[in-house]
Amino acid sequence: MSKDNEEKPFSDLYGRKEPLAFFLDKKVIITNFHREKSKKPEGKDYYAFQLLIPVIKNGEKKVEAMRSWNGSIDVRYFFQRVEQGKLTLPIKTRVMKEENSYYFEGYRDYLKDMTNNTLTTMDIDFGDDDYNVDIEE
Repeated sequence: MSKDNEEKPFSDLYGRKEPLAFFLDKKVIITNFHREKSKKPEGKDYYAFQLLIPVIKNGEKKVEAMRSWNGSIDVRYFFQRVEQGKLTLPIKTRVMKEENSYYFEGYRDYLKDMTNNTLTTMDIDFGDDDYNVDIEE
């Protein structure tokens, strides 16, 4: 059996594969994942992951196992925290998108955490009179 045709372990991802856009605004449970290397020399790693999605088909409630993948910074950061033991699967969430970036509802922390890390690492402290009012987001 060639390496490509070898059986995958039971814990590997299974179900129909769909781009993350398919799940936009849907509630899902993330149960498993693995990191994938980008095929592009300058590309960043991305994550492939297992989703359980509750659906109603023909009036019957079902749970479908599906798979997806994404390399948005907040998605990568989410799975890095799982790898570090800071988050534990399974996690129930909703797939969200702002501009071109996907994230999981309740887990969009990359920018906030990196900013706080910079402030701490560089020992930056702002006084009350340093804060700007009404900056556009």
